[in-house]
Amino acid sequence: MRTTGIIAEYNPFHSGHQYHIEETRRKTGADFLITAISGDFVQRGAPAILDKYERTRMALEGGADLVLELPVTAAVSSAEGFASGGVCLFEKLGVTDAISFGCEDVCSDSLFTRTARILAEEPGEYKQKLASCLKQGMSFPKARETALLSCMEPENGQESEQVSRLISSPNNILGLEYQKAILKYGSRIEVCRICRRGSGYNSAELSSSLSSATAIRNHLLNREIPPRKQAADLNGQVPSRILPNLLAAGRENRFLRENDFSDLLFYVIQEKKDMLDCFGSPNSGLAWRTANHLENFESWEQFILLVKSKNQTYTGISRYFTQILLNIRREDLLLAQRYQYSPYARILGFRRSAAPLLKEIRAKSRIPVLMQLAGDSAGLDADCRRLLQLDVSAAALYNRILFSKSGCRLKSDYRHPLILL
Repeated sequence: MRTTGIIAEYNPFHSGHQYHIEETRRKTGADFLITAISGDFVQRGAPAILDKYERTRMALEGGADLVLELPVTAAVSSAEGFASGGVCLFEKLGVTDAISFGCEDVCSDSLFTRTARILAEEPGEYKQKLASCLKQGMSFPKARETALLSCMEPENGQESEQVSRLISSPNNILGLEYQKAILKYGSRIEVCRICRRGSGYNSAELSSSLSSATAIRNHLLNREIPPRKQAADLNGQVPSRILPNLLAAGRENRFLRENDFSDLLFYVIQEKKDMLDCFGSPNSGLAWRTANHLENFESWEQFILLVKSKNQTYTGISRYFTQILLNIRREDLLLAQRYQYSPYARILGFRRSAAPLLKEIRAKSRIPVLMQLAGDSAGLDADCRRLLQLDVSAAALYNRILFSKSGCRLKSDYRHPLILL
């Protein structure tokens, strides 16, 4: 039995994801494919456009055999924490032979691995240059690129350009983090890189081929587009068996975005005004700016732009706000790190044909496998229960805002049934 893992968000599931799954099966020869997806909040520091159970169903309809939830502490962390959570989750299952991820085809496998190794090992020269660049006021992504090039000694100008492009693409950055985690934790999991087709990760407009999740979200959220045209525009961009449910969610007003949580975010920041330093990176100045500008708060998105500084990214600030909203303190992230962001394996759904895979996971997993949450979580220790409660609370908050906006009432995580196909 050969099993491959994919770490994803499917926010929402589209034809590029379908292509990735099909190519992954072909290239890795997988008998079973497991996906670990973010829950109701995603890595860019935002609510998912659809709830985790709807996205689980889409993943299964798109070809996955088993869907796990990536714990919220990993899902709303930096790329490094997100990747560590996914890789270590698959490693601890005891059945994963390979992981597959999408990337931009900009370099050889050897250059990709060499870059990841430097980022994983962080030699003295790299750390010194990185600290110097950050002190000069560079954003972290730019400082990292400068430090990496200074100690990699690329063999030629073309290779130097490839490295720069490699660490400037969101997909490549996550891919490097997956490779870093494999090196860091000594995992024997193989890596399968699938070259992306279609538009780039951050492309905001639909393309004639495969569009990005960003472009599809923008299209779905655009109220000025008539429903019939929206359906026609997304034909081919989203698999035909998934598109009707996606369009139905739009008609039912079930899409969520950052600004739907604006009033709640304002209230939580106001209530935690004296303890904002307990969240995010220490000594970043972000807590002070957040508290100092709160009286000018209008919306989630507007407030990010208001407090943003040149050495902090939009998504980094949005993750900080999400952590405040979900009460994920720095101490919780440190606790999650002790478990490599993977204290348990929580199943959201599976195909009935995956019964042999589930049996093997139960026999080989080195972490608790949570299928029926109320019963299976009873044996967790206090620290794992704390981390699980963060997942449950995040879902409860998401479900409440969803109900307020659409009237759609979801069951709590302790009562919601698994998604079975």
